[in-house]
Amino acid sequence: MLDAINEKVSDVHFESEDDMFRVRFRTHGSLYEKAQINPKLRSEINSIIKVLAELDITNKRKPQDGNFYFDNNDGSRIEFRVATSPTAFGENIVLRLFIGTANNDLEHLGFEKHDYGNIIRMSKKSHGIIFVVGPTGAGKTTTLYSLLN
Repeated sequence: MLDAINEKVSDVHFESEDDMFRVRFRTHGSLYEKAQINPKLRSEINSIIKVLAELDITNKRKPQDGNFYFDNNDGSRIEFRVATSPTAFGENIVLRLFIGTANNDLEHLGFEKHDYGNIIRMSKKSHGIIFVVGPTGAGKTTTLYSLLN
């Protein structure tokens, strides 16, 4: 997990295959293999993650969602969102990392002055919708948290 935080990845994938259990990191939308783990440890690792996220460790046939927090040495708090999905070879687990998203000021996210003004103006309306779209890691969640703050 510390590697994932230090490498600023957006997701950590724990993937079960027939004779392999691997960990892959997603950075800037691309997945790359980080490690292969002995498949005999698959159940234990999955259970540890599920306990941290307060999920049912006995339920391996239905998808589950949860989250847990990690207090980093630098004082930041990282949220890990957990999604499990059953496969023919066991469960796959994906962790989505949110590093300090709630502490960003909308004014300092890099919007052009004109766009920033439009966002503020639209957010003050009593009705309507604002679409925030982009690829993985583009800052959609950061933008929404900042707008709510």
